[in-house]
Amino acid sequence: MSQATAPLIDPFLQSLRLDRGASDHTLGAYRSDLKHWLAHLNLSPQDDPEALEQALQDADFAALVARWHTDKIQASTLSRRISAFRSFLRFWVNERGWALDALDRLPLPK
Repeated sequence: MSQATAPLIDPFLQSLRLDRGASDHTLGAYRSDLKHWLAHLNLSPQDDPEALEQALQDADFAALVARWHTDKIQASTLSRRISAFRSFLRFWVNERGWALDALDRLPLPK
């Protein structure tokens, strides 16, 4: 992966590679899925985790998921995106000790 440094997602992807043995293909899919969520939060992979924590405070995940339904995103893609973002949030909650309700507001993958 010859991507620019991305402090917001690189530590998470690194942990997937080291802890779970994720392949380059899997890491690329996660990177792509996370970029969709970050765009919704007006963030980029180059932002820092503190920006994510702040953006999550009032995030409207239901609106994004509803838009993806309207855009006719396949159910399998939608489920993968939600699952990837939940894992990403759990990673940062564990790393930073955040007390966020964002995980509770995020829909469960179907």
